[in-house]
Amino acid sequence: MKTINLKTKQALYLKLLIYGASGVGKTMSIKTLPEKGTLVLTTEPQTPVRLAGTGYECIEIESWNDIYDDAYEMLLKDSLSEKPRYRIVVLDSITMLATLSLSQIVTKDRADVKGTTKIKGMFEEIPTLQEYNLSAIRWINFFAKFTNLKKHIIMIARELERQNDEGTIFYAPDITGKKLPLNLGGYFSEVFRLTAKPKDGEFTNEFTCKKLHNTITKGHQNLKLFETGKNGTVDLTAIVKKILGENKNNNEVKK
Repeated sequence: MKTINLKTKQALYLKLLIYGASGVGKTMSIKTLPEKGTLVLTTEPQTPVRLAGTGYECIEIESWNDIYDDAYEMLLKDSLSEKPRYRIVVLDSITMLATLSLSQIVTKDRADVKGTTKIKGMFEEIPTLQEYNLSAIRWINFFAKFTNLKKHIIMIARELERQNDEGTIFYAPDITGKKLPLNLGGYFSEVFRLTAKPKDGEFTNEFTCKKLHNTITKGHQNLKLFETGKNGTVDLTAIVKKILGENKNNNEVKK
C-alpha cells in the first residue's frame, strides 16, 4: 500500500469517450489533435478516407485480437519506453469493434444449432445469452486495460437512441449489450456527446460535456456545459488543455 497526496495529485492523462450520430463529425474532430504523437486505430472503413492528406499514423483493426493483444502490447511497450512514440491514442470506433468482437465469438458453423434462423437460404447468426455474457466480460477487460495506459485515450462510438420505462428518449453510445452502454461512463474520466446544429446556413459542432437528463455525459469542472471550437468544429486539443489546467508536464497535449 502507499499513501497518495491528493493536494498534489493531478490528472495526467485524459480518458475520453465521444459519441454521436453518424455523420455528425466525430472522425473529423480528430483533426483538431496534433499529428505528431497521435495514433489512430480504426475499425471504420471511412476513417482513413476522412483523414486522407494528414500526417496521422493510422492502423486498421481487422479483428478483436488485433487490438486486444497486438495493439495493446505495442502501446504498453511504448508507454514504458524512455521516449514514447505516442502521447494520444484514438480508437474509431468501439461500435464497429463490438461487431467484430461478437462475430468472432459467434460460431461460424452453427447452421443447425438452436438460436439461428434461416433467411432466403442463408443463415443469420443470432448470439446466444452465453455469447452475449462473454462479450460483456471481454469489454470490461478491454476498457480496464486501455484506460490504464499512460497515454491520452480517446474512444469514439456511434449514437444509440433508447427509450426508458417511462417513455423518455435518451442517447447513449452504441455498443453491444443491454446495460453496458449506460455504464460506460465508469471507465472514462469524460464522456461527451457530439452534435451538429444549424447556424447561418451551415452546421456547427458542439460537445455536451455535462450530465443532461437524456444523455450519458460527464465532464471536468473546468469545462462548460457545451464546448465548441473555431470554424464550426470542436477543438479536442483546447479541451484537453482545459482539463489538465496548469499541469505542464510532458504529457500535456500540444499543437
